[in-house]
Amino acid sequence: MKKLISSTLLASLAAASSQAAIVQVTADITSDTTWTSSNEYILTDIIYVRDGATLTIGEGTIIRGEPSSGNFTFDPGALVITTSGRINAQGTSTNPIIFTTAAVDSNLDGIADGYDFFEDDNGTPDNADDDSNRVVADQTVVTGGVLQNGPFLDANPATSPLPAALYTGSGEFDPIQTFVDGSGDTVGLEYRQLWGGVIILGEAPINSDVTAAGGLNRQFIEGLPEDEALSGYGGFNPNDNSGVFSYVSIRHGGEVIGSGNEINGLTMGGVGFGTQIDHVDVYCNADDGFEWFGGTVNTKYLTSIFNNDDAFDVDEGFTGLGQFWFALMNADTENGDKGAEHDGETGDGNDATFSTSFSIPKTYMVVYNATYIGNPNKSTEAFRLRDNWGGEYHNSIFYGFGGSDAIEFESDGEGRFLGGEIIFSGNTFFDPNKGLTAASYGKSASGGFVETALDSIFSSTFGTTTANFIKDPAFRSLNRRDTTADGSGLSTVGVNPTPTDAQARANNGGGGSFGVPVTSTFFDATPNYKGAFDPSTGTTLWTTGWTALNARGVLVDRPDGNSIN
Repeated sequence: MKKLISSTLLASLAAASSQAAIVQVTADITSDTTWTSSNEYILTDIIYVRDGATLTIGEGTIIRGEPSSGNFTFDPGALVITTSGRINAQGTSTNPIIFTTAAVDSNLDGIADGYDFFEDDNGTPDNADDDSNRVVADQTVVTGGVLQNGPFLDANPATSPLPAALYTGSGEFDPIQTFVDGSGDTVGLEYRQLWGGVIILGEAPINSDVTAAGGLNRQFIEGLPEDEALSGYGGFNPNDNSGVFSYVSIRHGGEVIGSGNEINGLTMGGVGFGTQIDHVDVYCNADDGFEWFGGTVNTKYLTSIFNNDDAFDVDEGFTGLGQFWFALMNADTENGDKGAEHDGETGDGNDATFSTSFSIPKTYMVVYNATYIGNPNKSTEAFRLRDNWGGEYHNSIFYGFGGSDAIEFESDGEGRFLGGEIIFSGNTFFDPNKGLTAASYGKSASGGFVETALDSIFSSTFGTTTANFIKDPAFRSLNRRDTTADGSGLSTVGVNPTPTDAQARANNGGGGSFGVPVTSTFFDATPNYKGAFDPSTGTTLWTTGWTALNARGVLVDRPDGNSIN
């Protein structure tokens, strides 16, 4: 497995990178603009790409977002592609585009300067920031393209990314290190919520009806100013094109930018089919990894790693396709919720307008070749399905969520399942704590007939009706943690998310006895395996060379554990 670069080489790389000019981005982008790897860019506030402008980002470019600047301000760095703007961000597998934090650490103690985590600050009830659950930290000072109060906390994101947190021990389940912040609170030192995130907005259909946002199929992104030109999304163009977003790693974000709102790593509102989104890595975000609010965009090769909430969240009539999605929860006792929290519509949906039982469009997404690996130390499920969600998962692996069930239906999510509009087939489910009992893998709020129908899709022996196994995939290794307490070392095995059990991973690509045929030309029809990764020992994982956990040396390069270097 790949090792972290030596301290001597890191020092030389740091010196080289310090020669890149630091460019503070302080104003919205209103004309065509190009960012290149010869500079590092700092988002000092919420920056909007609008007025017909295209933002082009070259491979290897590093973009940093500042945390909020004060107790009563909500001004973290964030990038918003509005419906009138476009993004052209094209990294490569060896030279990705990286979004990370601009927090500085001038005394090299591993803590952002001015760090303060606002959550029940000393129990003071009149503190306006109580329970707002957000971070503030010092801002950057740049003169003549040089950072004056550095270095950055995430000093070398391309070669030595930050870990998820600092830990009190070296084992996979060791707790997060704690310290006293600026308000006197003892808090866990996690590297998340240190800037905003990336938001892409389009004019593809959603199923909301909010007059204030321009009428039918329009909505505002929560937390942004309710300004149609800046935060409005949705419409009537399923083929809408917001640009290209490829080989991009988004790290340590999720800062609050509005009342009670945390921005996801990548938030997509009404993003259309004409948009290209693939090879996107979200690492250590304070909220969800990915969230779709309606839209029709298709995606491949997504990773949601060590994020605080759900890995893949869906709402408001999303009808896109997905393949090769990878979720990995941290194995601490604090982070990671559902692998997939899937909702169909919100309370202000347009069903009242049309006098129908469902808002239009009805959510219906289809996913092939996902691997979702949960946090065994938290009571969470692989799926929470509700609000009239509908869709399909095929040829996928769901493993190790610490809750009592794998698929959890709330009462408002059961109807479409009974109507045949929620389909799980060709999948492998397993949790060591649940064993092989089918009743342990599904939970229905109503119980009775719904519970019986749900339990019937699971089986410890393969059946042509359900086509789902309860079978241990026998992953090669799931040691998520660096072995040293300060995060500078490497695990001897690391994360190797490729299954070794032949039945658990078998799929002939065309369906048949161990898999399900693909339903669209978008999907790669050739995989002879279940899950997100080809387990053949001579292959290279598609996460290699551009994702944060692989750059740390924790996520292996190849199924055989060997480095490609």
